[in-house]
Amino acid sequence: MGDLHRTNRLIFSLDGRLLTSSVSCEAGRKLISWDLQTGVVVSAISAERGHYPGSIAYSACGTIFGAISYGSDDSNDATVNTYNVLSGTHICSHLVEGPVKGEIQAHGECLRFTTMTPGSITTWEAGFASTHAPTKVEILPVPDGCHDLQSLLVHPTLPRLALICEQRVRVWDTQHSKFLLDFAHGGFSNAMSFSPDGRFFASSGVTPEGIFTGIYQWKESHTSYVPHQRLIPDSSTARPLISPNGRTVIMFGSTAIQLWHTTESTTSRSIVLAQTSRSNGRYFVLGFSPDEALAAVVREGDKTITVLDLKSGVPRLTIDAGMEVYGLGFTGSNVVAIGEGEIVTWDLPAGDHVLDLRANITDSIRTVTFDYHRHHIGQPYLDILTSPDLHHVAIVRSASFNSSYLGLYDVRTGQHLQTVTHDHSIYTPWFTPDGREVWYVRGDGGLDGWKIVEDSKSDVTELEHLGSTEHQPDGPPSRSSRGYQITDDQWILSPSGKRLFWLPPQWRGLNMKQVWGKRFLALLGGKLPEAVILELE
Repeated sequence: MGDLHRTNRLIFSLDGRLLTSSVSCEAGRKLISWDLQTGVVVSAISAERGHYPGSIAYSACGTIFGAISYGSDDSNDATVNTYNVLSGTHICSHLVEGPVKGEIQAHGECLRFTTMTPGSITTWEAGFASTHAPTKVEILPVPDGCHDLQSLLVHPTLPRLALICEQRVRVWDTQHSKFLLDFAHGGFSNAMSFSPDGRFFASSGVTPEGIFTGIYQWKESHTSYVPHQRLIPDSSTARPLISPNGRTVIMFGSTAIQLWHTTESTTSRSIVLAQTSRSNGRYFVLGFSPDEALAAVVREGDKTITVLDLKSGVPRLTIDAGMEVYGLGFTGSNVVAIGEGEIVTWDLPAGDHVLDLRANITDSIRTVTFDYHRHHIGQPYLDILTSPDLHHVAIVRSASFNSSYLGLYDVRTGQHLQTVTHDHSIYTPWFTPDGREVWYVRGDGGLDGWKIVEDSKSDVTELEHLGSTEHQPDGPPSRSSRGYQITDDQWILSPSGKRLFWLPPQWRGLNMKQVWGKRFLALLGGKLPEAVILELE
């Protein structure tokens, strides 16, 4: 939606096939639904004139949803409207006297919502396709110490009630009259979400000074909810939404929608680098460790490297490289940074639980200086990339307006090995997964490939031309060594062909760099405010 201004609400259908959003756009306020198998818009329903769409809930059949709306006047009265998602037609309306507390919920083919009076919480029910007035389902006492409620959320099928009050978020077991969770964000919580089966719960936090503290997710245990993960979106108004199977968390704020793919033990999360909030069009540079326990990331040309623990999502090491960094990699127990003229290596901290250490150039264990080929000296830099085995560095420089050089260097010694001169500009160079070939896009849109040939007897390394093509290339391979791939319609497929994840528009495009690991995919676009890492299993 090119005219999308603000996303107010998001909800999955119960089978996970559809996603509906309440948005504000140039054409007014709309309820837009997408088919998650194809990514196409199923329907776009205009809200009633002068009304503000609120929370949304799907019926069990998956073809009807209800949306609460409030008038633009000072009245607290609300209306719940139901719609056919496939045809985009209005079905019926239910008038609610007084403000609705929290989100509306689905209970089979009925809608449920909650109102509050002093000392009691009342749950109401209305049919998705029925014109009958809502009926009372349950009246609950307000838990002790929770009378100053800012918001509440009733689970539609389980005896659980989530509340925000007195700068705390709490989950109340209404059957046994006890708290399953009582947590202080250090400020305020502004949104909550249960997974449909109740196994996961999420809430967001903001300090009294307005500083966003992140999305907190808890997992159900035998007697309570225990911490599962903490996510740091780039929007201070982000709200959490847990998918029906609990494996995906979506954050939506005023300007962006972000998605995380969740497993039982870890989460694919965004890495927010405060020191690189202004991208200026520069890409991120990222490298995975051989066992994929760690990832090193930096905005190209910056000096601060973050080494992230991919299991916990917590920084293990922050390095002030003392130089502008354009390439990263791991070898054994070391992290290697490649700059304009040097290759610098640091030891990684030992042990799995050593977190957030600091290092600088004086802590490095090795520095290698490039033996630049004479053609490269003083020429404008275009790109630096390292081979997957970290044996070679390819450096692309501009010789003139319409010609370029690609130089090959040895990472261990900095020695210049070979240079290729091209009559066209060179763009988007990449190595094949085995590190034995290097390819690039020419300025005329064609594709050139070179094979790295090593002669052990003469100790000479050369580049052997593999050929050129005039066909418009797709860029670097969109497939991992384990068979994960990205389709033309932007779905990530498992090796068996199962659809795992649909890339939103801001995470794709010809200018988006993709770095594949065995079970991770990093997206490193120049316009992204953060590097995005997705775990694929």
